[in-house]
Parts: sequence; structure tokens; C-alpha cells
Amino acid sequence: MLTKTPNDIKNFVLLTEPGGEKRAHGYLRNEGFDPYVPMESKIVSFSVRTMFGIHRRSREETRAIFPGYLFLPIDMGWNHGDGWETPLDRCPGLRRQGKFLLKANKRHRYLTEDEMDKLRLAECICNNKSPFEIGDQVRILDGPFADHIAEISRMDDLQRIELLKDFLGRKTKTLVTISQISAI
Repeated sequence: MLTKTPNDIKNFVLLTEPGGEKRAHGYLRNEGFDPYVPMESKIVSFSVRTMFGIHRRSREETRAIFPGYLFLPIDMGWNHGDGWETPLDRCPGLRRQGKFLLKANKRHRYLTEDEMDKLRLAECICNNKSPFEIGDQVRILDGPFADHIAEISRMDDLQRIELLKDFLGRKTKTLVTISQISAI
């Protein structure tokens, strides 16, 4: 019997059919998995012809940031109990004939947790949302205060974040960008 440890779980990259990301995501979620598809919201404009002329309309659509890819944390050694067939084999939206796992140099490709955090950060930036809130403790990644802990005191927009950091016994303000900090 296989033992399941968090170290065995890796974020594998699955290939989907064109436009099949949402369908595969919904099916895998119903099967008890935790798939991840980075999505962005966009306002799409279009024209409508009526008897009064042509009118412009718009609507909000969500699209995959990386079309054709789905990220799934799984352990490839788990036994699913259905013989040779797994829930991935019958998942709608994934590529068929067992070629739904991305390979590089004849090995299945997976992402580390740091790479997954970067994907989640990219999704927040694409949707103009900040993954941080005022009062959060963060680690500074770049610059003279690299590897120091600071507290977010103000956020202008996604480009500038003001931090309060203990320096020489007092609180000092520092301006950074979102790419220069990470959550603790």
C-alpha cells in the first residue's frame, strides 16, 4: 500500500483541448481534485445590428491566461481503484490518447511551489487585484533590505506599496513594487 505524503504531490502541467480548460477544471473539481487554471477578466466589445441601427455593447468574459494548460497537484503513484483507468483518462476537456501530461526531455513536467506562487501572483496582476492587504507581514526579496520582514502600511496601486520596516530601532517607510515582496 502506498503512503501519501505531501512531498509526493507535485503540480503537474496538463494539456487541454482548445477552449477545454473550464470543462476539465469543473470535472476534476467534482472528482475531488484541486485543479488550477489562471484566469483573467476582460471587457469585450461587440456590435449588435437592430432595426434602429448598429449599437456597441460590451460584456465581461473570463479567459485562461495560459490557454491549453491546467495545473493539477497529484501524486502519480496513487492507485485510483479502477484498474488502469484514472479520472484523468475520462476527463472531458483534456487531450486524448494519454497525451494530456506535458513532457520535456521525455519526462513529465511539473511546477514547484515557488513557480505556482509566481503564477498566482501573475493572475492577480492581470486582474488588477493585489494578493496583499494593509497590515500583512511580507518578506522583501530585492534591494538593500532583501530577506527582511516588513509590514504593508499603504498601497497606491499595483505598482507601489509602502512598507514599514524596523531599522535602527525605529519604523522606516520603504516604497517597493509588488514583484519585490512575497508573503510569509
